[in-house]
Amino acid sequence: MATPPPALAPQAEQLRHIHSIPALVKYLHLELGWPIDVDDWEDAVFDWQPEELNLKDEHRVAIHSIKQLRPLVSGQPWGIFFVDFDKGSLPIVVLRRVLNGLVPKSRTSSGGHQSWHARDLLFVASFGEAGAREIALAHFTDESDLGDLPTLRVLGWDESDTGLELGYVAQTLKSKLRWPLHTTGAADQAAWRKQWASAFTLGYRQPINDSKTLALALAELAKRIRSRANAVLALESPKGHLTQLHKAFKENLIADLTPDGFADMFAQTITYGLFTAHASRGSGALVADDVALMVPSTNPFLKELLHDFLSAAGRDRKKSRRVDFDELGINDVVTTLRGIPMDAVLRDFSKQKPGDDPVIHFYEGFLKAYDKAMRAKRGVFYTPSPVVQFIVKSVDEILKTEFGIEDGLASTITWGEMMARQPSLSLPKHCTAQTPFVQILDPATGTGTFIVEIITQIHAHMLQKWAKQGIVGKANWQPLWVDYVKLHLLPRLYAFELMMAPYAIAHMKIGLRLAETGYTFPEDGPRVNVFLTNALEPAHAINPGLAFEAPMLAAEAAEANRVKEQLAATVVVGNPPYSGDSGNQGDWITQLMRTRLPDGADSYFRFNDADLGERNPKWVNNDYVKFIRLAQSRLATVGTGVLGFITSNSYLESPTFRGVRQSLLHSLPHLRIVDLHGNSKRGETAGGDENVFEITEGVAIVVGNLQPGLALQVEHADLIGPRQTKYDTLMAKGLQLLAPFAPSGERLQLVRSDSAGVAEYECGWPLTTIALVNSVGIVTARDALCIQFTEKQAWDTVRDFAKRDAEDARQVYALGTDAQDWQVTLAQKDLNDSGPNKKLIQPILYRPFDVRHSYYTGKASGFMVRPRPEVMRHM
Repeated sequence: MATPPPALAPQAEQLRHIHSIPALVKYLHLELGWPIDVDDWEDAVFDWQPEELNLKDEHRVAIHSIKQLRPLVSGQPWGIFFVDFDKGSLPIVVLRRVLNGLVPKSRTSSGGHQSWHARDLLFVASFGEAGAREIALAHFTDESDLGDLPTLRVLGWDESDTGLELGYVAQTLKSKLRWPLHTTGAADQAAWRKQWASAFTLGYRQPINDSKTLALALAELAKRIRSRANAVLALESPKGHLTQLHKAFKENLIADLTPDGFADMFAQTITYGLFTAHASRGSGALVADDVALMVPSTNPFLKELLHDFLSAAGRDRKKSRRVDFDELGINDVVTTLRGIPMDAVLRDFSKQKPGDDPVIHFYEGFLKAYDKAMRAKRGVFYTPSPVVQFIVKSVDEILKTEFGIEDGLASTITWGEMMARQPSLSLPKHCTAQTPFVQILDPATGTGTFIVEIITQIHAHMLQKWAKQGIVGKANWQPLWVDYVKLHLLPRLYAFELMMAPYAIAHMKIGLRLAETGYTFPEDGPRVNVFLTNALEPAHAINPGLAFEAPMLAAEAAEANRVKEQLAATVVVGNPPYSGDSGNQGDWITQLMRTRLPDGADSYFRFNDADLGERNPKWVNNDYVKFIRLAQSRLATVGTGVLGFITSNSYLESPTFRGVRQSLLHSLPHLRIVDLHGNSKRGETAGGDENVFEITEGVAIVVGNLQPGLALQVEHADLIGPRQTKYDTLMAKGLQLLAPFAPSGERLQLVRSDSAGVAEYECGWPLTTIALVNSVGIVTARDALCIQFTEKQAWDTVRDFAKRDAEDARQVYALGTDAQDWQVTLAQKDLNDSGPNKKLIQPILYRPFDVRHSYYTGKASGFMVRPRPEVMRHM
C-alpha cells in the first residue's frame, strides 16, 4: 500500500479553502495575530482609484479593485494593498504599474498622495477564472545586485497544491508574517519588515536567464523538498523507505546524521544532481533518471543510491512502499530546469567567475541561497582555480626536485624503489614493496576541485612525456592513457567528503573530466575512490545485516574503513572547512589533537613540553585545525610526504596556536607559508586588500614536506592587494615568490612583524596578576533574542519565547540550527526553571554608551551560552 499523504495541519487545511481577500484577512487576524477588525472589513480599508495611480486604460481594465489596509499601528512605515484582478493569471506588468504609482520617482510626481519605498509595500493579489480563484502575497525587491527594475517575488497557493506544498506555505506564513510583539520603535519596524520580506524568495513564473536567479530558484525548490521529506519521515513507520535509508546511513556512514540532516541530504542531492546532469549534458530533454545516469559506472554505490533516492520519491511506481513523486516536489525541479536556457546561464556564470568550472563552483552560490548557516557551519567556500593550481603544481614540483621523483604526481614509483634510493625510509604498515609511493588524499574534497586539477596536470605531464618518446597523436597515446588511468592513476587517488551533494558532484565531475581526456570506464575497471564519510571519524563497525539489506552501501562503508585504516598517503592536499563552532567533537579526533604523534610531534595543546595554560583554547578546535592535525598525523605515521592546504591564517600568529606551530615545524621541517591576508575583521581589506574567497577571515596556503633527516627550513611570502593580482602572482611565480624566513619570537609566530619593543612590553605586569578574578565578556550566542532595547521588550520576548514549542520558537526568532553550547530547548528550560522572573531583567552595556536589557540567570549553556557569573556578580 502506498505511503499516504501526511495529514494537513489545521492552518494548512484552511489555506486550501481561502479564495478571496476577505477570507485571507480573517486568516491573518485569527491565525497570525494581525490587529484587523474583521467584523467591519469595509472600515478597515479604503479604496484607491486607478486614475490616482496614473494607470493607463489598458491596465485599468485588468483591475477590479485596489484597497489599502488602514495603518494598524502608529507611524507604520509600510503599506499593505489588496488588489483584485479580473485576469486568469497574475498580471505582473499591471502590478508593476500599480507599484510605479505608489513609488513615484520624485515627490512632485506623487499626485499629492502618500508614497512609499518599494521595499515597504506588501501586495495581496486575487486572480484567476471564476471558480478557480488564487491568492498570492507579493513583494517587490529592488536590491541593487538584482538589477535596476524592482523584482517581483511571491508566496501563493491554490486548491490544486499538494498537502505538503500547502504545509510549506502555512509554515512560512506562520514564521515570517506573524504580527510582531513590538511595532512602535524604528528598530522594531525594520526588524519586522526584514522578517516578512524574507518570506518572498521566488519570482512568479520568473524567467531564469542568469546563474544567480537559477541559484535562488533551485535553492527554493530544495527547501521545499527538504520540508516535505521531513514531513514524510515524521509520518512513516519505522519500516518506511526513507526512514530505512536514514537508518542505514546513520549506522554505517555518518554517525551523527539526524532526520533533518538526512532530509537535507536528500533534497540537495536530487536538486543539485539534476542541475549537474542538465548542465553536463549540453543538450537533450532532462528527465529525473538522468541523475543516476550521469554517475560513472565505476561507482555502483552512488548509482544505486541516486536511483534509490529517486525511487523513494516515487519514480518506481511498481514499488508500493514509495511515496508520491509530485508530493515531494521533485518534478518541480525537472520542470524548472527544462524551461531555462542552460547555455545562457553557464555563459553568465563564466562571465562572473572566469576560469571556474560552473558545476563545481555554482554549488557555493546554491548553498548560500539554500542554507546560509549550513554553508558557514560546514565551511563551504570553494577554492579558486589559481589557488588550486598553485598548490597542486607546488606539490608536484617538490616531489620532483626534493624527493627526486622524476614524474612527480604522475609517478608510478613503488615503496620498494624509494627505499632502495633512501635506506632511511621504513615500509609503512599495510604496504608491500610493490605499493605505489605517491598516493594522494584529499580529506575534505567537496566537489572534487583538487582531484580534478590533479588529473588535469597528470594528463598534461603524461602527454609531454610520451611526446618526448615520439608517441604523438591521440590514436597512439590514448591506449597508453587508458591503461595508465586504470592501473596507475585511479588506484592512487583518494578523497573523503561528508556532504552528500558535493560527494555526488565530485564523482560526476571526475568521471566527466576523465572522459574528456579520452578515458572510458570499463565495467571491470577500478572505481573513483571518493568516499562518503567523515574524515575526522575513525573506521567503525558495520551492521552485519547491511550486506543483505543494502549491499552497495555496505561496500561503500567497508571500503571507506579500509582506506582510513590502511592508506599510506604521501600527498595530502585540499581546502578543509573553517568552522570555529566545530560539530566534530568525537573522541577519536579530540584524542588525536592531544596525543603525541609517531614522529614525536607534541599535542596542539602543549608548548615547550608544558600545557598551554590558556583559559579558553577553544579556537584550536576549529575544524580546519583538526584537518591539519589529521594530515600531519598521516604523514608522520608514514614517515615522509608533502602537505598542501589552504586554510584560515589565524594559526600563523595567535598565541593560542603556538602549540600548533611548534608541532607542525617538528613534523614538516621544510615549511612554506603564503599568507594571502584578506581579513576584513582586522581591517586588512581597508587599503584595497581583498580575500581570495568571499569570506571575512584571512587565509593562507601551507605547503610542507617531511623527509628523514631534513633540517628546519621555513619560507614565507605575503600577498596583499586585489584578488586578481594575488591570482596572477601565484600563477606567474609559483614557489619562486617565497623567501627564507625565521619564525619570530618565543611563540614561533609565522608572520612578518616589527619586533622592536616586544621584550620591554613583555616585562610588564599582566592584568591578570592584578585582577585575580577575570574572564572575557558575556557571550549570548543569539544577540537578536537575548538583547533588547528596553526592559519591556526584553520581558515580552522572554515570556513569548519560553512558552513556544521549540521548533516554532526557532522559526519565529530565526535562531538557526543549535550549536554545541546553545540550544533552543536548553534556553527555554533556563527561562522556565527561573520563572520567568521579571526581576532577572538586567541592563547590559552592549557597546560603549549603548545600554540595553537582557534576562540574566547566570547559568551557562542556558538562555546565554557564557554568562560569566564569576566576574559579573561583582559588577
